[in-house]
Amino acid sequence: MATLGLGTSHLQRVKLSEAAVDLLKPFATWLSTLEFSPHAAEFETLVHPQLGEKINPLLTELGLLHKAYSVVRITGDKPAPFYNSEGAAYIIPLRVVDGSEPTISKSPLVPGEITYITVGVKVSPKLDLLFVLQ
Repeated sequence: MATLGLGTSHLQRVKLSEAAVDLLKPFATWLSTLEFSPHAAEFETLVHPQLGEKINPLLTELGLLHKAYSVVRITGDKPAPFYNSEGAAYIIPLRVVDGSEPTISKSPLVPGEITYITVGVKVSPKLDLLFVLQ
């Protein structure tokens, strides 16, 4: 299990371990086959009976197994707001739609990295991401 050396500054990015990236790939492929449920004007969330089973290995590798999370799809053209009213959070891009270059508060959002946030951010489309509350 990886220990995240992350959490000291807003928008800090860290590369995921090779093991986490290897777990991310089949999960992202699985996500690409699913319909998400509308949640807000800017994004959709995944509600699926197999979500826990599919994501738990990744959460375990990241040391985030017992944290609250959402799997989110940003499909529109507008950025979506993300924040945790109770503290910090992590944003992990899972799958980027071909031809798009998503950003988090105007910084690149790259699969294979995890970004720590301490205040609200805007994430630009188009991608699936994992939002984990600290």
